[in-house]
Amino acid sequence: VYPSAAVSVQPGMTQYVSGETVTMNTTLRNTTPENAAWQADVKVTVSDPQNIKIFEELKTVNFSSSGNASFISSFIMPSGSKIGTYTIKADVYSGTRLSASGSNSYQHPASQITITPNLPSLTSGSNTIPFVLNNTGKISVSAGVLDVSLKDPDSTVIYSGSQPFSLQTAQSTTLNVPLTIPSLKFGNYTLIYTQSDETRTGKPSTITIPNLAAINISSDKSIYKIGETASIAISINNSGKFVQNGTLTIDAPFLGFTDTKNIT
Repeated sequence: VYPSAAVSVQPGMTQYVSGETVTMNTTLRNTTPENAAWQADVKVTVSDPQNIKIFEELKTVNFSSSGNASFISSFIMPSGSKIGTYTIKADVYSGTRLSASGSNSYQHPASQITITPNLPSLTSGSNTIPFVLNNTGKISVSAGVLDVSLKDPDSTVIYSGSQPFSLQTAQSTTLNVPLTIPSLKFGNYTLIYTQSDETRTGKPSTITIPNLAAINISSDKSIYKIGETASIAISINNSGKFVQNGTLTIDAPFLGFTDTKNIT
């Protein structure tokens, strides 16, 4: 007759994140025929979503007749732990023979933070871009970071910065990111932002911000005689996201005419 037992293992919570203390309650019941007393070795292990063991503990339990036993194991979830399901296993041995086994699991969830940049009209010099962050997930974030950078049309990084934040579940906050833009260039600027926290490293998101203008020139007539006054209309359409302050120069060397005007 071999010794036998019933075993169950229960995590203290259904989910844990990096840095939290994981607790597990292992409960055993002696099911050996005729209720014989015996000594058991109980090995408790925890494996990550890739089946890599991250915790192991060995306990010796002395069963009395029809006796029960229980003990609590604990460890701290390592920094950078993988997202997913963690498996807890309790194996009961009599010598080298496996007498019973039980298992359970808990989750290491990822945060769910949505980010919405509210782009204002931008200009050369000082600007502020508000980013609205909303926690739509099941866990709070205590060590969040928003990384923001801006590239000009030549792909030169003209701003790079980070802002820390914390955010409870079902809450939102606005981070105002101040940035300075040097003299404007025509073309497409690129805004890049990434949100990371204690559960994950985020992937970059990008927004294209055009700085474009179209010039249309028209005259009151198609043909002029010598000595006639020509009336020329010039319209500029700002189709981009930047406030453009500059000058417009009309130059007709063959007529000896040059005119410069400030435009906004």
